[in-house]
Amino acid sequence: MMISHLIRIIIVASLTALGSSKNSYHVRRCSPHGPKIRFPFWLKDHHDPEGYPEFGLSCTQTKDTVLDLPFPLKASLNQTKLPFSVKFVIKKIDYKYQLLHVSKVDGCLPALLPKLDLSASSFHFQLAYDHAFLNCPSKRNHYDLKPIPCLSTPTYQVYAVDSSVEAFSVPLFSCTKMFHIPLVPFALLDFSFPLYLNWSKPTSGRCEVEGKFYRFKDNIRTHDTECFDD
Repeated sequence: MMISHLIRIIIVASLTALGSSKNSYHVRRCSPHGPKIRFPFWLKDHHDPEGYPEFGLSCTQTKDTVLDLPFPLKASLNQTKLPFSVKFVIKKIDYKYQLLHVSKVDGCLPALLPKLDLSASSFHFQLAYDHAFLNCPSKRNHYDLKPIPCLSTPTYQVYAVDSSVEAFSVPLFSCTKMFHIPLVPFALLDFSFPLYLNWSKPTSGRCEVEGKFYRFKDNIRTHDTECFDD
């Protein structure tokens, strides 16, 4: 009797474990107050098998959550399109609206914008507009425009203005147009604006709306996904 009872307990425990592994998902954080890291994201240090390659996140020594995102160089600059990595410190991940709230960008990204092919990435900037970059004498009054610190020097200031109002925004006779960049977010030019990155694929938002979670189906090689209840 005891043996049959023990066998019954083992069978029930095994089925329970299989069911929980089928429906479970990894949730990790770099710090107690950091964003929740779960599918389609994954934490590189833990080598989770579930997640898209470009969605790998890292934890810094200061417990920040970092997305190290490769952007290919434009073909006109490099025929091999070797990627150039840009690091974004992530403040929050909104899985329903598929948005990353960025708190900081490592380095001077505005200086790289003319070289990078931003359209080749899975992530794209929100609230982005076409901008003209202008080099202006530092001693002149350029109204309410804010210079881009990492591009400016004591002798000149670099500004970015909306291309649609470029001619009306600054006295062009005192400035030199450097280059034009499409789809630049205000937050890279004025840090008082929030910076967002969004992803269109995979579409985790449809599951979140239903109060469900998101994962690969059994065949991970096809990248087929499904919603599930945890």
